[in-house]
Amino acid sequence: MSQKQQHIEKAKQGQQQAFNVLLESHWSYVYNYLYKQTNDTYLSEEICIKTFARAFDKIDKYDKKYTFNTWLITISKRLLIDEKRKKELETTKIDKHVNALESEELNIEEEIRNKEHLNTVKIAMNHLKTSDRLILEKHYFKEKSYAEIANDIGESINFIKVKVLRAKRKLATIMSKS
Repeated sequence: MSQKQQHIEKAKQGQQQAFNVLLESHWSYVYNYLYKQTNDTYLSEEICIKTFARAFDKIDKYDKKYTFNTWLITISKRLLIDEKRKKELETTKIDKHVNALESEELNIEEEIRNKEHLNTVKIAMNHLKTSDRLILEKHYFKEKSYAEIANDIGESINFIKVKVLRAKRKLATIMSKS
């Protein structure tokens, strides 16, 4: 069994680290596909996040007779079609989501909890998009769980996990520059 297949099997058993490995190893492939289709960084990132959230929610339905990349691209194609249909019906664009991915270089959770750095973190958070800042504030300052945040904005828990991780990465980048 290949290493990728082992991660998939561990993900099917609910092991979060396996999800993280799959996300990191396939993110660029799915994002680049979506960007070629949309030529829109924001939309590509949003659909990519939704793709992984959906894949992680439905990982038990993955059939190993197909490559994992093909399965992810199929999910992203369907989400892209849904997004295009939704935009045709929408008259106003509303930002409902925030971005998230894990930062292995900097552990933002420890920074936020450390009172000495709290002011620095708050200043850095002002440089994030409003949606990123709000989800981090809910999670860290209001101490809401992933489930509570998911309920607040009507998304799945895995979707929120990905969003929080992505926002933490952006915050880490901002803080490393200051």
